[in-house]
Amino acid sequence: MPDWVTDEFYDDLETAVDAGGDYFFGEAAFGLPLDQRFTQLSAGFLLKDWMDNIDAIINGTSTLKYYAYSGVSTLFGSPRDIRPIQHDMSINSILIGLGMKSELIGGGDCGYAATIACELWEKDGEYFVKLQFSPNSDSGFEPFTNKLPGCGADLCPLTEFWKVIQPLIADDVTICKL
Repeated sequence: MPDWVTDEFYDDLETAVDAGGDYFFGEAAFGLPLDQRFTQLSAGFLLKDWMDNIDAIINGTSTLKYYAYSGVSTLFGSPRDIRPIQHDMSINSILIGLGMKSELIGGGDCGYAATIACELWEKDGEYFVKLQFSPNSDSGFEPFTNKLPGCGADLCPLTEFWKVIQPLIADDVTICKL
C-alpha cells in the first residue's frame, strides 16, 4: 500500500463505502433521509411475497409450512455476475426497511449465512408474527420482533406487523420507473 493509505484513511474509506451501499438500499446516509422508494425496490417485492404467503396460510389456500429464500435478488433479477451479493442484498435491504440493520449488523454487509426467520403463530384464534435473526453460520437465532414499532413482545399481532410492513411493500412494477 502507498504511504498515504493510513489506517485512519482506510477506516474512513470503508465507512463511506458501507454508507454508500446502505444508501443504495434506501438507508439514510450522507445527510439524506431514508428513501422509501429505494427501500420498496430493494425489499418490497420479497416482503410482499412473505405477506402473500402468510395470507394464503391463514385463508387456507396454502398448506405449506415452510418457505425458504436464498440469495433472492429483489432488485436486479439474477444475472450471473451479481449472484454472490444477492444474499447480502436481501438481508440488508429487509433490515434497512425494518429500521433494524444498524442495530443487528452495524456498518457493512451481513455475515456469511446470515438469516432472517419470519414465523407465523396462531394463539387463541389470533395470528402473530415472530422475527428472528442469526448473524452468521456460527450463531443461533435471536428474536427482534419486540424492537419493531407497535410490537413490544417476541410475538407481534399480525395487524401491527402489517402496519410496519405495509409502507415497504412494492406491489406494482411501475415503481421501477423512478
